[in-house]
Amino acid sequence: MKWRTILLCAVAAVVVAFVLAGCGEPPEKSWTYVGTWVNSTYNGHAGAGNPGKVVFTASSEAIYNNDTDITPLGTYPMTFAEDWTSGGDHYFKGTVMISSNTLYFLIRVSNNNNTLEGNTTDTSYPAVIDPAASNYGIFARQ
Repeated sequence: MKWRTILLCAVAAVVVAFVLAGCGEPPEKSWTYVGTWVNSTYNGHAGAGNPGKVVFTASSEAIYNNDTDITPLGTYPMTFAEDWTSGGDHYFKGTVMISSNTLYFLIRVSNNNNTLEGNTTDTSYPAVIDPAASNYGIFARQ
C-alpha cells in the first residue's frame, strides 16, 4: 500500500510539472524581427521596391539589393513604438529614418519565427498588414 501511494504521488508530481511548464509566456512573445530576412523575388528591386535582403538589429535596418549581397546599400536607424502578440504572431510598430524621410511600418513575425511581413507608409502607421498593397513585403528568415 505504501508503494502504491508513493507511485501515485510521483505520477501526480510529473503531471503537475508538465502542466506548469505549459503556463509560461507563449513562444511568439519571444519571436523577434532581429536577424537576416531574404526574398529572392525582390532581387534587383531595392531602388524601386523591396530589397532582396534586410538585416535588422535592435535599432537599425540594413537593406541589400540582392539576397546574396554582402555590402548593404544603406543602414538606417529604427525606433519602435510598441509590440504585441495576437493570434500566434508577434507584431511590431515603429519608424525608420531614410535620409530625411520618416517611414512608418507595421510588421508581423509568424510561422514559428521564420516569416516577416509588413507594410510601410510615409504618412502614418499602417492600420493592418495588407498583402494587396503596393507597400507590402514578405521575407523568410535566413
